[in-house]
Amino acid sequence: MMGLLVLIVLGLYLVLSVYLVVCASRFAKKYFNVGWPFGIVVGLIMYNFVFWDAIPTWYTHHHLCTTEAGLKVYQTPEEWAKENPERYQKARTASERVISRRSSDNSEATQYRVEYASELALENYNSRQRNYGFNTGVARERVIDTITGKVLFEVIDFHSGAGTKSLAVGASSFADYKFWTVTGRCTRAYPSMSDRFKYNGDSFSDFLIAMERWNK
Repeated sequence: MMGLLVLIVLGLYLVLSVYLVVCASRFAKKYFNVGWPFGIVVGLIMYNFVFWDAIPTWYTHHHLCTTEAGLKVYQTPEEWAKENPERYQKARTASERVISRRSSDNSEATQYRVEYASELALENYNSRQRNYGFNTGVARERVIDTITGKVLFEVIDFHSGAGTKSLAVGASSFADYKFWTVTGRCTRAYPSMSDRFKYNGDSFSDFLIAMERWNK
């Protein structure tokens, strides 16, 4: 219901903006002989009252997606298994291979850790906080060697939105209704970037599936 009300208000604001632009253009044409240029200025002012953060958000999200996002592989599960044959066998024969521990440091960030026979661990961090400028947050997942602390592979992704929630999960503030700042994850917003999230044709999920099959 609140979402519908926001759409109605935005619709009325659009009508008001068009009306002011037309009036400003006619006024300027009548008294200053400039017409539409003055109307454009008024239109930009009305636009920035509400949508001032749209373009900066889109730009920030796109910049981070093109410069920092993607899958980074330092060692594949197969390479790790060959380098650590004894530990690999331990991981394969573990009766309770997966142990999950979840935690949350605040209401806007969630973390969890999944251990694979105390040899490798999946660490996930997803922040609804805006770690970067203009409404952009980060999501990280990585698999580490729990003995050496070495990162085998990791994926970094970005998402944006003015609020800390979304219309899909239930808005809790006016900022959550600013749908024009919501871009989704990088590959969803920019499908052409999908290759950045692949390594020799495999994705982060493919590597996890390979690890899941170790004791089957």
